[in-house]
Parts: sequence; structure tokens; C-alpha cells
Amino acid sequence: MTEPGPSKGLTPLREAVNDTMSAVVWGMEGTGKTLHILRDWPAPIVILNLDRPLTRAHLGFLEPERIDQIHVRNLRGGTQDITLADALRIKKEIEETINQNLKWLAGGTLLLDGGTTYRTVINLADPIVGPKLAKGEKVYELEKGPMNLYLEGMVNFLQDQGINPVITAHAAHTWKSDGPTTSVYPKVNSVFFAACNLSILLLKRCECGRNVISQDGACSVENAAGTPSEGHQGRQHIGRIVTNKFFTATEGSEWPDLTYARLRDLCFNPSKAKLLMEANPLGKRP
Repeated sequence: MTEPGPSKGLTPLREAVNDTMSAVVWGMEGTGKTLHILRDWPAPIVILNLDRPLTRAHLGFLEPERIDQIHVRNLRGGTQDITLADALRIKKEIEETINQNLKWLAGGTLLLDGGTTYRTVINLADPIVGPKLAKGEKVYELEKGPMNLYLEGMVNFLQDQGINPVITAHAAHTWKSDGPTTSVYPKVNSVFFAACNLSILLLKRCECGRNVISQDGACSVENAAGTPSEGHQGRQHIGRIVTNKFFTATEGSEWPDLTYARLRDLCFNPSKAKLLMEANPLGKRP
């Protein structure tokens, strides 16, 4: 008698898993969101650029052989305000770029640079949400269902193809009735944020000890006139792991050098992650 076994169509767990990572990388201007991906995430890299134009300064931080593995599709076209026609065009061009490069990008990274703008694009391009927004009508959560499924499916599809999807987004201060708070949040579609495995907040901290999150770049040792005092020592770039669905013990930890290789250890190697956490010079912050 034949021993019972799994039915056709089932895949053994060891063959079903993959080790791609999806991430939202967010922060204020000048915290190095784009460069973080270009310098360290797996190549080849395709940049779907919805943010400002890339500059020659980026090249100075990259090895020549790595530069040759990075390609860009500029999607804004110089527009300031995004119309419905712009949104439909951009959404179509993103889908075309992904589908045309699936095999070539396997093992690499798809960077959607400008998640704050993409949030506007995906809202306007949705056949239900877009027209209501154009008329100034209220959009109910149930009506966002197809759009939310689209965004979640996009992340899952890319990871199933062995591609690491990353989206960058601006950070903004939360507000109360009396003004802005010290808390910041990513200006990106919340479903996209929830669908990703990781979220990383990039920030700057003054060497003198104060966080530099606001645009004014204030320093704790500046004098009353607002000019740098002799104690000023410059900025340190910090990466804070806000969400890590692979290993939640790392959430809230801050790192002076949050490379892709380190992220992999903090996601997929719990024993090494614990050692890294213990040796981390910044320790764990609230």
C-alpha cells in the first residue's frame, strides 16, 4: 500500500521560501535615502525616479563597476502638479519597466524613489478613488480595497521574482493643535508601508549629542546668536530600524552603519543579530 503524501501543487517549505527583502526607507531631506540604496543594496538596480533629478554628486560615492549596474527611468517629466493623465502615464510606465526587466533584475533591487509622490500617483490613477478626489468627495476605506490589493500585490510579486523592492519616502512631523510635535512619520501609502518587511528611518545626529531631524539642523552647542560654537563637530548619519518583521527584537535599534549585509544578519540570522545588538555602539533607543 502506498504511503500517503502531499498532493500535487504543494511545494516543500525549504523550496518555497526566499531571502529577498522589501523596505520603506524614509527620512527628512539630506539624510541619504537614495544613496543608501545605490551604495549598498544588491545590483543590478533600476531606479524609478519620482523624486528630484539625480546629480553627479551621487557618482562620487559609488564604485565605477557598480555605477554601470544602475539604470534610471525618470517619470516626473518636469511636472510640478500631477494630473490624472500624468498619474495614468506614470503608473503604466512603472508597470512596463517592471515587466520588461523581471529576468534581468532577479537578485537585484527595484528602487521606487519618491514614495510621497507615488502615493499621489496611485490615488489619482485608481478608477474609484481618483474621480472622487478630483471632485473633492470623501473616499471611504472600502472603496480603497482594489488599490490596496494592487499595492500589496506589487510588493509580493516582486519578491516572488527574487527582486528586492524598496521605496523611499519623505518624513513629516505630526501636528497637534498648538503646532508640530517631535514625532515623524513616513509620507507614503500606509498599505505599501505595511506590505514591506522593513522600514528604516534615516536621520542625522549632531556629534554633540542632539538629533537633527528638523530642516534647521539645530545643534545643542550653538550659541544664543544661532551660529556654530567651537564645540560643534558635524553630523553623524544614523539608521533606525522601525519595523523588522523577520526579527522584531531589532526594532527601535539605531546603527551608525546600516549596510545591506548588516540588515541581512539582523533579519535572517537571529544568533548573529543578538551579538550585533550587544556590540552596537549606539545601543537601543526608545
